Amino acid sequence: MSNFGYFILGIIISIPIAIAAPLGTAALQKRLGVRSTKQGLRRMEALEREYVMIKEYHEDQMKLLTYVGSRILILVLFYIGQEILPAAASFMVFGGSIGAPGLNYETGGVSIAALTTAMAALLGAIILGLLFRTGFRAYRIIGKVMAFDQYESEVMSELAAIRAREEPVRAEAQVQVT
Repeated sequence: MSNFGYFILGIIISIPIAIAAPLGTAALQKRLGVRSTKQGLRRMEALEREYVMIKEYHEDQMKLLTYVGSRILILVLFYIGQEILPAAASFMVFGGSIGAPGLNYETGGVSIAALTTAMAALLGAIILGLLFRTGFRAYRIIGKVMAFDQYESEVMSELAAIRAREEPVRAEAQVQVT
């Protein structure tokens, strides 16, 4: 298989990974936060920051509407960007097929038009990942605001579990110092 074939194979494999990556992140962070002290401190800080943000959105619905509107605008812009790239690449391929001198130039058996198409596909995959991640994050935040009481109890119990994990470590450290 040529280098170009490996490049295309990499693009094909990276798309599902980019889409699936955000799905398991929260569960993994929660698990690591309870098990590791250092990771627990990071998780606790992140939870506290997120809790403050979600609480602000819950208390001020106008802030939530502004956030949702900005996310919709970002999603639309990402989608437009994702659609522009294949169109530009197809113009390059069309230009190469009608004999445009710069687009028919080949390096290592691959034309500039084909390289442009591959680059457009790669950038499209990256934009698709950003599109999904932005939309999924906004969806999760809106869900947490709508079910704020349940979210608040879950956050408080997770923070209590992380703090309970830290207390014996701090007590052992003080005993060893004395």
